[in-house]
This record gives sequence, structure tokens and C-alpha cells, in this order.
Amino acid sequence: MTTPLPADTVGLMGLIIVTVGGWVTAIINGWLHRREVKTIRGDVGEVKEQVQNSHKTNLRDDIDKTRRAVESVAAQVGLIDQKLTDLHSYTTSQAHDITGIRQDVGSLRGEVRKERQYRIEFERAVREAYRAAHPEADPI
Repeated sequence: MTTPLPADTVGLMGLIIVTVGGWVTAIINGWLHRREVKTIRGDVGEVKEQVQNSHKTNLRDDIDKTRRAVESVAAQVGLIDQKLTDLHSYTTSQAHDITGIRQDVGSLRGEVRKERQYRIEFERAVREAYRAAHPEADPI
């Protein structure tokens, strides 16, 4: 089936405008797509450069190995945290014990101070009684 050609100039001009307009649209779209493709090609090149290994192991294997190492370190940190918690509890207990010992020593010092005062007063009383009983003797 064939399409008849336009019979007058108005029809011919319309056909030319439609045809040329389609070509211009196709050229503009092609030019825009080419710019997008160049941009994407550059981005893909940058990604490939970052992902492509320069050694024999695969990137996925390297990531898995790193993940296992991080998990191992996290487990060790958990153990260290538990040990530090235990150590904190132990040192807190010791601090309470030391506080009790200090209070006991303070009480003993107070008792010794009182005993010393009683002894000094007792010696003075003994001296005075001795002097009263023996005024001719040498002072003690």
C-alpha cells in the first residue's frame, strides 16, 4: 500500500516540516544521549578503577576476610569490656575495704590517744602521791 504524495504546496510544506522536525528531534536526542553516555562511561571507569583489583584475590573475598577480622576484633573488645567490668567491681570492693580499714585505724588512734592521756594523768597522780608521801625524795 502506498501513501499518496501531497497534491499542493501546503501539503508538501507540511510533509517537509514533519520530516525535518523528526530529524532535528532525533539529532538533538542523539546528541543529548551521547553526552549522557560519555558521563556514564566516565563514572563507570571510575567505579571500575576502584573495584578492579591489582592483585590475585577477588574483591568479595577481601571484603569477607575484612568482615571476619572486624567480627573477631569486636568479640575481643566484648571480652575486654567484661574483664574491665569485673576489674571495676573488684577495685570498688577493695576501695570499700580500704575505707573500712582507715576508719578502724582512725578509731584505734583515738583509743591510743585516750590511753596515753589516761597514762599521763595516772603518772602525774602517782608522782604527786609519792611526793606527798615522801617530800624528801628526789623527784621522779
